[in-house]
Amino acid sequence: MTLDRALDFYNNYARYVGFDTRKKGSKKEKDVITWIYVVCSREGTKQRKNEQHEVKRKRSSIKCFCNAKVSWKFFMGVGYVILQSFVEEHNHEMVEERHKRFMKLNRNLDLVHQKFILDCANANIGPTLSFSLLKEVLGGLDYVGCTVLEVRNYRRDLRAYVEGADAQMLLNEMRRKKELCGAFTYEFEVNSKDRLTRLFWCDPTAKKNYHLYGDIISFDMTYSTNRYCMIFAPFTGKDNHGRPVTFAAGLLSKENADSFSWLFKQFVKCMGVAPKLIVTDQDLGMKVAIAEVLLSTRHRWCMWHIMNKVADKLPKNMLGSEELKKELNACVWSELIEPDAFEESWHAIMERYGLANNDWFSSMFASRKFWVPAFFRDFPMSSLIKTTSLSESQNSFFKSHIFCVLKYKFVKLIPENLHGWRWLKSQFVKPIHGGFCDDEEILSVVDEKKIAFKNLYALFFEIAQSIEGNIDQINAFTAIIEEGKKQLFGSVVLSSTEKRALIENFYGSQVPNIIEVHPPNVVSTKGSGSRRKSKKESAMKLAMKPGRKCGNCHVIGHHDSRNCKKVNEKTKQRQ
Repeated sequence: MTLDRALDFYNNYARYVGFDTRKKGSKKEKDVITWIYVVCSREGTKQRKNEQHEVKRKRSSIKCFCNAKVSWKFFMGVGYVILQSFVEEHNHEMVEERHKRFMKLNRNLDLVHQKFILDCANANIGPTLSFSLLKEVLGGLDYVGCTVLEVRNYRRDLRAYVEGADAQMLLNEMRRKKELCGAFTYEFEVNSKDRLTRLFWCDPTAKKNYHLYGDIISFDMTYSTNRYCMIFAPFTGKDNHGRPVTFAAGLLSKENADSFSWLFKQFVKCMGVAPKLIVTDQDLGMKVAIAEVLLSTRHRWCMWHIMNKVADKLPKNMLGSEELKKELNACVWSELIEPDAFEESWHAIMERYGLANNDWFSSMFASRKFWVPAFFRDFPMSSLIKTTSLSESQNSFFKSHIFCVLKYKFVKLIPENLHGWRWLKSQFVKPIHGGFCDDEEILSVVDEKKIAFKNLYALFFEIAQSIEGNIDQINAFTAIIEEGKKQLFGSVVLSSTEKRALIENFYGSQVPNIIEVHPPNVVSTKGSGSRRKSKKESAMKLAMKPGRKCGNCHVIGHHDSRNCKKVNEKTKQRQ
């Protein structure tokens, strides 16, 4: 017997009886533990700190001078363990059976828990949902072996592992990708203290997508989901199937014209050509940067961002006006209204509700030419084709009055310059001149180790599910796995080394010994620190967004259909 096995035996005994243990002391000789002293977790009493030290958090204590203890000694010369002392009696009640799962001994995260939590973190699943999934996988709350607190603490340790080194690890990974594929692009800047302030990156696939579908791009700065509150700035667009595609991305510590100019310069340098049109919010610094860098690019404002501000700009006495909401939504979000009709309708609404002298609404009306409405007027686009056949797709083009004219003129073959290849669902054959190299697929090379691991996973779950209801087969399969474990690892006990290996595999690299670029400071963005909005304002802002139609009154917007006016009127009529 070894000290580890002796400790496991006592802990299993404690789990069965219903008390927790705590290691009180140990001794080592030549890096070998020769003595272990274990007590009941309720041994002793709570230590009181010096009154001069400020107590951050008051905690209740369960310690009650319990004398239960055990100690072992290991003799290295002969290789055996003796029991030195053992006190069995406790001066407190044991934990009831229904509460044993909350004991500390039953709340340890083994490798199964750790691997599952890491997989969930890779999929951006938070601790609470990770715990719920773990509960379902293991068959219920009684079999999880931990609480959501342990899951949260492990995620905390996961972040703490790369504390101070994550920026360098990120740049090392990008440098590695650049070495594998010359078409991968990344640029960064640091401040005087070597802290990361700006980062831009683009892989070959994103670069190719831009040269295919980058005539119109969207630049949205509303993301700040990292621990340093840096602004995540993706350049996005739509492919010929109407699906979103990413062209490049950046991280910025500051939302000013200099930062935007730097990012746009890196984008144009990477792509070799500026976009024809860019859609952004109304950030003034961004407007300055676009005028400075994207000289030939038309700049339009996103209407969603504009309408998102309506609730903040309306007078307080009009926040609850359902009629105003209805008329604004009908005017702004219509796909059929023409520019002249829009201006007439908008002006009438402003006059009717006394908003004509409102500075914000007046400026929005005056600068409406900079909006991007629910459809793009700057670049007329034919409806998306739902066929890959050229002849069938040509017939569908006759919905446009231009092609009706061609039909009237007996033009049977549509000229190639009117095919609209950009929006065909067939393969896009536009010539690409982006300086691509032939090694762009290197980044997606199949990893044989991951395939073998996936096959192992599949085999395990296939067997586990097939024997789930047979206890004899479960025991037999467990014995086979344990025997295989001994053949692979011998009698080595899995330790913190395996935990470290799991975390390193999660991040894809080890923490570097030399750190040249330090993590950025936590920044304060323009959207932080804003006042808390009232319920009416929040409801008004939500109502201004394009949403579903009410099934009763058919008004576009978010509201309780059970309390809409139409239902109330019907109720009154019945009464």
